Amino acid sequence: MHSSLRAAAITSLAAPFFFAALASAAGVNYDVSIISNQSSIESTTNLAAPLAGTFMGDYDAVTNPTGTKTLPGFFGGSGNNPIGYSASLVADGSFTSAPTGGFAMNIDTRTLTFTVSELGIDFLAGAPASIDAILNITYSTFHTQNPNAIFPSIGTLPLPLGSANFTELTATQTGPAVAGVLIPAGKNSYTFVTAVPIDLLATIEANGQTFGGTPVPFALPLAGTVTFGGENVVISLTGTAAFDQKQPIDPPLTFTDLAFALPTVLPPGGIANLLFGGSISSASLAQSISLDILADAAAQLPPGDLNGDGVVNARDLAILLGAWGTSGPGDLNNDGIVNAADLAILLGDWS
Repeated sequence: MHSSLRAAAITSLAAPFFFAALASAAGVNYDVSIISNQSSIESTTNLAAPLAGTFMGDYDAVTNPTGTKTLPGFFGGSGNNPIGYSASLVADGSFTSAPTGGFAMNIDTRTLTFTVSELGIDFLAGAPASIDAILNITYSTFHTQNPNAIFPSIGTLPLPLGSANFTELTATQTGPAVAGVLIPAGKNSYTFVTAVPIDLLATIEANGQTFGGTPVPFALPLAGTVTFGGENVVISLTGTAAFDQKQPIDPPLTFTDLAFALPTVLPPGGIANLLFGGSISSASLAQSISLDILADAAAQLPPGDLNGDGVVNARDLAILLGAWGTSGPGDLNNDGIVNAADLAILLGDWS
């Protein structure tokens, strides 16, 4: 008698919650973390920054009386004279790095839908990457003393500057979650294609100057596969993206007395020690990125999912009812007893 009354009371209490819960379905939320040592980013970069100014020898009557003197033309003249130039600083090359980061994903295999949100990727994982930097310089004919050499105007002269270093390369999702459709691709596997709006932040240090540092908005195309295997969910992603940004620099970057050892032209084999000054008023940065990412997806299960299968349904309700009045499975609010309050939580999570 008492058992019948208890069952009737439970049924009466559950009915309004049960039918309301059946009207909603939310899928399963996952925290997706990139497996850094099994993922890679291949990046190709071209940075071009025009500049102009003057250079002259490092001679100083007091501190460096044996230093280099610069003089215009082929011969003659006296003193240490500034020589005008125009140039382009170019950093060009490719590198591969292991990214870190992740995103949130909601997956509903019944409706074959998903969303992606909160994407954040550090392509460098805190380890700067390097590419080669060159200064392509054009100047009028000049000659030097200490060493005695002639530098004829021969068009553009490439001067290696060593490395330019990427100090930042990150992607951060902007806007709300992006929705898409899952395509079945065999047992427990689904593919998807989407484009995630991001801000790409690239910062490069070259020859003592910093370029970039301003987020560039664009859509990051991603193709992926979700594979369910027992307790593990693995997500693999591939994608490519490219952008070309011209950035004015206001006020211009200026530099003075930047030391440079210039190999002599006529005769070859010597070194003219010069001090450069100039300014940079703009820079162009072209970037392409190719992603190959493997990630683990950890389910963020609702409290009512008592059997851990990713959905809250009749199986979970049976577990809760079987523990009614005890402190066993189903005590969702942790008050020491399974009762109507826990039933309300479970029905509120109904899938």
